[in-house]
Parts: sequence; structure tokens; C-alpha cells
Amino acid sequence: MIPAPPSARAIRIALAASVLLQSSFAWSQRVIETPVVPLSASAAAAAGAISPAAPQLQLGPVRPAAAATVSAIALQAGPASKSRLALSANAQTRAGALATAGGRAGALSAGRTAEPAGTGRELASSLSSLSVGAETRTRAISADGVSGGMQASTRFFEAGRSIKHHVSGTGSTDGSSSGGNAGGSGGASQNGSPNGLLPKRMPVIVMREPLFPGTQTNFYPGNQATVELVAGAASGENGGYLLVATSREENPSQHFPVASVVRVVDFRETANGAMAVFEVVSEAVIDRVDRDAKGRPEAQVHYQGRAKSDPQETRAMIKTVKDYLREVGRLDTGANPRLIAAVLSVDDGDNIATVLGSEMPFPLALKQNILAARSTADRLRLIARGLVDLKTEGQLTERAKAEMGKQQKEYMLRQRMKAIQQELGEDEDGANELEEFAQKVEASGMPDKVKDKARGELKKLRATNPQSSEYTVGRNYVEWLVSLPWGVRTEDRVDLKVAQEILDRDHDGLKEVKDRVLEFLSVRKQTGSKKGAILVFDGPPGTGKTSIGRAIAEAMNRNYIRFSVGGVSNESEIRGHRRTYVGAMPGTPIQKLKEAGSVNAVFVVDEGDKIGQANPTGGDPSAALLELFDPEQNFSFRDHYLDVPFDFSEVIFVVTSNELMKLPEPLRHRMELIQFSAYTDREKLSIVQKHILDKIRGVKGLTAKDVDFTPEAILRMIRGWTHEAGVREIERKVDEVLRKIVTRKQIQGEPFPGLVEASDLERYLGRPEFSERRAAKNGVGTGTGLSVSGYGGDILSVEATATPGTGKFTLRQQMLDMTNDSALNVLTYVKSVAARYGVQPRWFREHDIDIAFAPAGKIQGPSAGIVMATALMSEATGRAIKDGVAMTGELTTKGWVKAIGGLKEKVLAAHRLGFHTVVFPEENLKDIEKIPEEVRAEIKLIPVSRIEEVFDIALEAPAPAPGRWERLIAALRGAIGR
Repeated sequence: MIPAPPSARAIRIALAASVLLQSSFAWSQRVIETPVVPLSASAAAAAGAISPAAPQLQLGPVRPAAAATVSAIALQAGPASKSRLALSANAQTRAGALATAGGRAGALSAGRTAEPAGTGRELASSLSSLSVGAETRTRAISADGVSGGMQASTRFFEAGRSIKHHVSGTGSTDGSSSGGNAGGSGGASQNGSPNGLLPKRMPVIVMREPLFPGTQTNFYPGNQATVELVAGAASGENGGYLLVATSREENPSQHFPVASVVRVVDFRETANGAMAVFEVVSEAVIDRVDRDAKGRPEAQVHYQGRAKSDPQETRAMIKTVKDYLREVGRLDTGANPRLIAAVLSVDDGDNIATVLGSEMPFPLALKQNILAARSTADRLRLIARGLVDLKTEGQLTERAKAEMGKQQKEYMLRQRMKAIQQELGEDEDGANELEEFAQKVEASGMPDKVKDKARGELKKLRATNPQSSEYTVGRNYVEWLVSLPWGVRTEDRVDLKVAQEILDRDHDGLKEVKDRVLEFLSVRKQTGSKKGAILVFDGPPGTGKTSIGRAIAEAMNRNYIRFSVGGVSNESEIRGHRRTYVGAMPGTPIQKLKEAGSVNAVFVVDEGDKIGQANPTGGDPSAALLELFDPEQNFSFRDHYLDVPFDFSEVIFVVTSNELMKLPEPLRHRMELIQFSAYTDREKLSIVQKHILDKIRGVKGLTAKDVDFTPEAILRMIRGWTHEAGVREIERKVDEVLRKIVTRKQIQGEPFPGLVEASDLERYLGRPEFSERRAAKNGVGTGTGLSVSGYGGDILSVEATATPGTGKFTLRQQMLDMTNDSALNVLTYVKSVAARYGVQPRWFREHDIDIAFAPAGKIQGPSAGIVMATALMSEATGRAIKDGVAMTGELTTKGWVKAIGGLKEKVLAAHRLGFHTVVFPEENLKDIEKIPEEVRAEIKLIPVSRIEEVFDIALEAPAPAPGRWERLIAALRGAIGR
């Protein structure tokens, strides 16, 4: 049904609205097309009288049955009504103008603008909307000179139809700009492929926002490939259709499976770029994406069609959506209030879903789900869910605004109170915390860039309410900045004799370590270098690694700090927390350097081999230490909390570890290794006499006259009650003895003993925990091996047992895989030479062989080969292994004895436990000098290169063969059964 012609007043309003309004963003030309409406001649004449002097308009085709055609603009002007609307016309486009059958009326020519004057401007300013007929819709097409990236839109709803007009748009993922949606539900294809006319293969364009069927959009291609693609569709390729997919936010290289089919209804290239108009006709499901002959992405799609909704359910969902929409409209959610008002006047579910899905500030994933929904009820249900989220967000926003307003009010009142107090003289001290901070910043010696950062924070604090959490965070940050020792350093001591005296005073033994430290200090004195260093002290517990670090600090006249990284599993403990909450703090290195008070401190990092491994939530703390320990980087270490570089290049880092191989490899490569070994008994005796006794007596309130120990008592305590490489256990035993002496004095009145003899120790400590030989004695099939771990050297008993069987070989699986391979080497070689020692080959076939280690547990490295071979040969020949002999070395399948590690620790363990002979590989002769002279004087060290040498040294001589009479007597006894 054709609506009645409008009145002359309506025509004047229409033409006044058609005058170009000046956009605050860019000049543009638009063709606005609406269904034609016949006008009477008088109305046409009245309309043409508005601008008789304007250039004539080039008209498009005129319907035969009509005297004139008119295109009207539906424009909802803003409050200021400052924008201009430009019209463009050509032979193929119907423009907003007035035409009669025999002549042309004044209008606006293409590519030019006219300033509305007088009542025309006033009409344009006061105009809020114009909709001609119930079926009116608008189309916005950009012309030459349009500047993309800006958007102004108006939306109308009348008689159940959505009318939208968008100018410009947002960028797409290929660098293009896409205009806002235009058009309503009318005039567009519905879901599915009606009459099978839509193609099933189409070129693909990816955008950032989904397009909804029943809308039109301006599209500005961002690269030449997209321009060619759109131009081809505009010229008729693929029926003029393209597929527009939506990229995923989390991975822009991927897109959602449901996309929109668009028809290119117009395309133009200008000096400023290209512009196209897309009419969205349907949604489609992408089956796959491949390449066409030109290498462009092309998608295979199918159409699902729309599912029918229950009318009652749809009406209920419309009501629900409108209820939520009213609540959202009352809150600050970023939604357009005019859009909300227009939607509330519409009862068509499809139109509501299309407009709200495309225009509301929903998340991208929700918009895509709305597009993919097959029924109107499902689309409305998703929209209701999105409106609930918007409502919640709006409530939080308003609550935050109210809180901010309250804080601002309190701040203003406090400022006034402060001014009143100053006037009354009540602010006696006149202290201004921020001014004090400002003075400290200028006097701190921090770099200029850091000062600028601190000044900026102080400027923010002056404008912040002191009662707010933001003020507390900012104040704490500035306080940390001014409290750090920027440029503060101690003067290094250059007297190496004093340094040597300090090292000898505090530590007995450790000659190699002290020599290495003095070499380090000598080189620094020679070069005058102020740079720091990264040392790693590796050795058993209780051997003085941490205390040597403290002695280095004293010897160099530097401040000393330490912290343990054992068990640290979170990167933030090293790099600090980001300043996003009140409790954030810098990392431990920054905290400790503040504690030291100088930038050239000695920094002991204990338990470096026990640092936590990487985890999914806390990061890798060892990786965070890389920048701290790397001399090429630590001059600009960046803590997450400070967020400014700090210079650690003058710090001497000393990292301690018990097992070097457990230190992360990247850290080991940045450190200089100094190896600590176990103490000898004599060194332990000296340490107890010079250091431990005085320290513990002082804690217990005793003097040397009250309690002292004879050297024999201390040595017996070391050998009978301790078993360690260091001195921690002997310190605990001395403490236990003194504790019991004090207790008996206080409770029983027993006098102090004065001097504790070796025979008195059992009275205080009970029976010795360790005998002279902790492991079982050697014998047939039983030998003693030597091992080393992070806790020093140790012995282990190796037992080879043969039982009647089928030749099965078993090695206890508590050992390392390397030891399994070593045992196979042993078995292979012993079988190959057994005949030389009187063992027949069938013996190995008739016996099951079992090799076990006591105590059970893993050993460090493949160094038990020769002791396993000796124990197996002993079992096979019946020759016992000599008592007091320990051995270490690896064996090849050809009988060669190979080198091992940790010889010094192994020999010290054998000496400590009473063994008089140690057999070791000849290749380790270079390590003999590391063994203390007093140990070498008390134990026999025998180097070997072949396993036969070990057999000759370790195995008892074979029993002599029985004579003639012994054999006859044995035969007779066997015959008579005796």
C-alpha cells in the first residue's frame, strides 16, 4: 500500500534536512536512498522554492506512474545539530531531492556542499527524526573524500521496522575500515539460501565485528589485495557475494566458524582509498577454507536455515529483554539511550535481536553466538544474558563513581581543615611529608631518569586523597625509591695481609679455599677494579661456605648480607611484585641491598642448589636470577615493583651449594667455582678447640675453668658420635655435653668436672653411635667401596651372593642407571677371566648371582666397578677380601680401571672409618696432592690400572692344594660316610 503524499510543510522539512551538515570529523558525500513517494505538483513546486538558486540535480529514472520521486533522510540530529549532510547524485542513483516530470528543481550537486541558512539551519538543528512511510529504510554509501575511522549514527523504529544510518566505521583485521550497520530487517535475505541462489564457495574477508543479516555496512579496504577482492565482487564475480568472517580476540589469525554472507551493492575508488557497501544477506557455516587459483582465501560453506520459535516463548523473551533493557538504560553502561528508547517501542523479535546484537556493547564472543543462534528465541535469550552482564557492570561503575565522589569530597574537606588549622596555628611542626620526600629525592643520588619517575609520583600524590589506597601505594613506592643506597659504597680494604689474618683467624684448614680468595683479592687490588663477582662455593654442609663469605666481606671492608633461595618457587620473590595492590613489595635482592646500605656489598645466596623449579603459576626463580648474576646485565637489573633499573654490578655474589650439578646450568656458566672439601679429624679438633668450645661455653654461662675437653676426648667424640664432612654434628655433641653438665649442677648440685676425659663421654652421650668400622667386615663375596655425595665421602659394603640357579643376574635397583651399566661390564669381564682363577664357565650357568649395596641408597657416579668385580670374583673363587681394604674405580669390559671423581672425600671417609688401604685408579694420581699430609701418612694409597692388580691386592691367597695323603683320607671319609 502506497502512503499518502506528504504535505508541503513535510517537503520543506525533508529538504532542510537534506542540506549538508558539517561533520566535526570529516567532509563526506552520501547517497541516501529510500522508497519513492509520489508528490503532488503543488508540493513539488513548494519544495523547489526552498533553494531556487542551488545547482540543478542530476535525476535518476522516474517511475512512469509517478509525477515525481523523492528520497528522504531519516536523521536523528544531536543536541548541537552541527553536522552537515551532503547528497550525491548520478544517473544511476536516486538521491535525496525533489523532481518533477518535466523539469528539475533546485538541489545540491554532486561533490559540493551548501550551508543551510536562516530557517533551514534552524529546522535542521531542531529536527530529531523523519520517517516517510512504514516501510522506509535508508542506505549510507561513502563517496570520495570520506575519512574512515569515525562514526555517527541514528536509529529509528516505526511500525516494526528498524531504520539505521551509519557514517564511517571501525577498522577490520586486514587494515580496512568497516562502517556501522545500516538497514533493517526488511529487504534482506533471511537465514539459509533462499531458492538456492546464494553460493556455497566464496572469497573470505576477516573483520573484527560480526555483521548481522538484514543490515548494510560501509567497508573501507585496507590493502590492495582486499580492494581487488571487493572490486571483483562488485563487478559480478561470484554473483557479487563475499563471506565476512570474524576474527577471534585471543588469536586474530583464527576466526569463528559462523560467518556472514554479504552482497557488494556499490564500490568506488577515490584518491583517498576505496569504499564499498555491503548488504548482509545471510549467515553461513564455514566447512573449510582453502585457496583459489589466485592464492586468495576461499571458503566452502553450508546454510542451516532458521529454526522456528514458539510464539509464546518469543513473546516472553521479548518482554524479558525489554525489562533488562530498561534497567540497563538507567545505568552507565555505554549503551546509546536513544537506541534503547527506540527498541522499547518495537515488538518484532527479529528486529530487536538484530539491532541489539550489532549495536550493544556486548563481548565479541556473545555477539558471535547471537549471530550463530538459529531461532529468534535463542537469540533473544543470549541478548538477555548479555544485558544482565551489562547491568552488573553498570551497577559496579555507578558504585565506583559514588565512592570516588565521596573520597573527593573528603579530600576537599580535609584540605579546608588543613588550611583552617594553619590559620589557627594548630599545625605546630609544619611537617609536610611530600615535601620531605621531594627533598630526599633530590639528595638521594639516584639517576636523572629515576628522579623524574619519583617527581612524577610525587606530583600524583599531591592530587590524591591521602585516605585512598592509591595514595598509600604511591607513598610506599616513593619511600622505597628514596631509601635505596643510590651510589652509596664502602671503601675497599687493600691490605691483603689483614685479609689473610681475618681468614686464618676464623677458619682452620680450607687452605685451597683461602688461597683462592686471596688470589681473587690480589687481582682486584692490582687492577683497581670496582666491579663485583659471582662465586659459587660448592661442598658438603658444615664446611664453612657461608662463614667464608662473611670473612670475605670483613676482609674487604664491605657490608655483608645473605638470604637463602632454598625452596623459593616464585619469580616475584626475586623480581618483586607489580604495584597493583597495597601489599606489593620489591624482590628480596632489592630489600637486602637496602638493608646493607651500600651498592658494593658482599651478597651470600645460600642453598643455591635447592632453588625451586619452574611452576605454571609462579614462573622460574632461577631464570630471574640470571639477570642478577650476569655481569653483562646486572648493571641495569629491573625489579617489577621499582620498574626502574638498579645497578648490582659492584656486588660480590657468593652462591653456596651442596651438589653443584643441581644448580641450574645457565647459572653455573655465570659463576666461578671454588670447591670445599671435608675436614680431617685433626682440622675438626682444631676448630672445636679454637672456635666451638668458646662459643658454646659463652652461651651456657661457663668458662674454661668450669669445663674443658682433652684432645683425646674431642677426637673420640668426633670418631664415635659423629659421621660428617663438616663440624655441625660435633658442635651439637659438645653442646649436649655442656648442657647436661649444667643441668646436673643446677638440679643435683654436682660440681663442674673441670676437665672432661675420653672415658667420661659415655656418661653424657651414652654408647658411641659409630664404631671404628661402621660397615660389615670384608669377607668372601663382601668388599668395601667408596662413594661421594653432597654430604661428603662415605663407604658402602658391596655383597655378591651366588645361589644354585640358572645363571640369572640381579642388581639391586636402588642404584643409579649408570651403576647398572657398570655391573654388566663387571659380569662380562669376570666371566671372561674366571678360568684363570680356577672357576669353570658352568659355574655361572648353574648359579644365580645377586649384587647388593649396603647401606641401600643411590651413589653419585659410576665408581663401584672394581669393588663389584672383586666381590664377584671372591664369591666365585671362595677367596675372602682382605679386611681394612677399601676401593674405588670404574671398570671397562676389557679390565681397565678408569678415573673417578671426589678422590679426596673418599679417602678422608676411609681414613675416618679406620681403613688402612685404599685402591684407586692410576689416572687419579693428580688428585693425591689435595689429600692432607697427615691422612696420607696414616693410610696406604695404591694406584692401579688393571683389575688383575686389584685382585692381587684385595683377595686373600688361595688355600694350598691338598697333598696325596690328605686326598686319600678325604676319599676314605667320603666312602664310609664320616
